[in-house]
Amino acid sequence: MRAAAAALLALPLALLPAAGATATDEEPSAPRDGAELLERLSAGPVVVLATALRVDGKLTLALKEVLRGGGLPETLRVAFRGNNLMRQPDTARFEARDGETAIYVLTPWVDSRGRQPKPDLYMPAGFAGARIPLPPEGGEALLTAVREIVLHQDDVAAGQEARVLGWISGRNPWLIDAGLVIAGQLVMADEDWVPTLLERMRDANPERRLRALAAAGGAMARGRIGDAGGGLEIDERVEACQEAVVRLARTDPEFEVRAAAVRIVAQAGIPGAREVLGVIAKDDPNQNVRYEAAAALVRGVRGDPAR
Repeated sequence: MRAAAAALLALPLALLPAAGATATDEEPSAPRDGAELLERLSAGPVVVLATALRVDGKLTLALKEVLRGGGLPETLRVAFRGNNLMRQPDTARFEARDGETAIYVLTPWVDSRGRQPKPDLYMPAGFAGARIPLPPEGGEALLTAVREIVLHQDDVAAGQEARVLGWISGRNPWLIDAGLVIAGQLVMADEDWVPTLLERMRDANPERRLRALAAAGGAMARGRIGDAGGGLEIDERVEACQEAVVRLARTDPEFEVRAAAVRIVAQAGIPGAREVLGVIAKDDPNQNVRYEAAAALVRGVRGDPAR
């Protein structure tokens, strides 16, 4: 028994066996949501689905699917100890469980001169986030999302709006979150997106409501949904989007969502915005939200003739 325990302690911490792991075990390497997944996958030029193998105490990945990268051998060696030594003390270390199949985000190992003398030797792209474990339940949905996100990130052609709208309209939660982030960053939404954005602004997840707000708010401020100047007639979709933003600003249970919606009310040319902000500045139960509304009134409300 003591010999077995000593042997286990002798294993490198980054190569602990997966035996005994369950769906309820804490998994620090698991991405929190699709937004984090999107960020992790952008970190490295190589993304693979692979099984971790311990060979003479070193980490080798047996490739099952190459998701990003070309000309790779069937197995890759991974040098990770230097990365773990360089990480900040409060960040998780890179781990790989012997026999586990997971997604790995990698970058070529290079020497001090920037050369890659060993074509099969790679490093984690980052620290703990370079390994993306597949959960016992929902693993296929995560893998599908990874394939879609990598395709999107590597596709430099224009006209990706339909793809991203499809993600947001679908049922894969990883892709919903990633799509909302992309739509907000690139201001993709227009009036045809409104029904989907309205659904996401009613989502039970407050972070998803925030991302939907950001996507809608950017589009409204740019005039892609409605007329930010307030001088044109608006259709029912635009009116519904404006009403949803006002509703979130006044009644969302999370103050962070209310504060974000307040900023959009001020910037998007919503009719009656000054009156709405005045009420919120007086009556909202959260000081931060009241401050946001009052500050917006001082800065000026877009489309307000008194500005």
